[in-house]
Amino acid sequence: MTEKATTNRSLPVGSVPRRPRFADPVDNARGWRFICRSGRLSLNFAATLTGVGRRDTERLTASPLMSEWCRRVELAADPPDFSHPDLAAARRLREAIHAVALAIARDALPAPTDVASINIFAATPLGPPVLDPTARTARPPALATAHEVLSAIARDAIELFSGPTRDRVRECEHEDCTVLFVDTSRSGNRRWCAMSPCGNKINSHMYRARQRTRSPADDQAEHLNLDNRT
Repeated sequence: MTEKATTNRSLPVGSVPRRPRFADPVDNARGWRFICRSGRLSLNFAATLTGVGRRDTERLTASPLMSEWCRRVELAADPPDFSHPDLAAARRLREAIHAVALAIARDALPAPTDVASINIFAATPLGPPVLDPTARTARPPALATAHEVLSAIARDAIELFSGPTRDRVRECEHEDCTVLFVDTSRSGNRRWCAMSPCGNKINSHMYRARQRTRSPADDQAEHLNLDNRT
């Protein structure tokens, strides 16, 4: 287990480390994919800024990429345009969601300013859901403005942080991953955001660590066990 994999840390209000407001951009033309393995809309949004320690990676480097993210997570088939101020607001909401989720994952109290920020974004009214022609399912309200998109994301965060899966918010234990996710496993002890790539990397690291600590006596005992089975 890495040093990062520390759980149940009781910390005072607002003491959870914050991510930098500015991060290294990535060239989306290279085919960079948005990370969507958190299990919730709001946490997937928080994952548009990733990285730990040496370098943080900003995926929302331009306003059109916010619209692209909306399509990627199926939040809006025809998302509205985002101006530069809208993108700056989206990053503020993202920062608040990440800070509150990280505090919850670490058994700490979130900063009141972050909670207030999420509530402010959620206050933008949304249209009603629409019943489909078969009267069997409802479509979520159409999101006509950038403010409505951010309100929908903030409302998802409120639902998550106040709902039954609040205690399942986790940090990925891979040392180079900052993704926060909802642990939906039956046992409730999932340690990584997804098996690929993080789970496989952690298991590989643990295997190599065990191999380095093996002694000749361990190898001899293993051979004896194999001989006894034949």
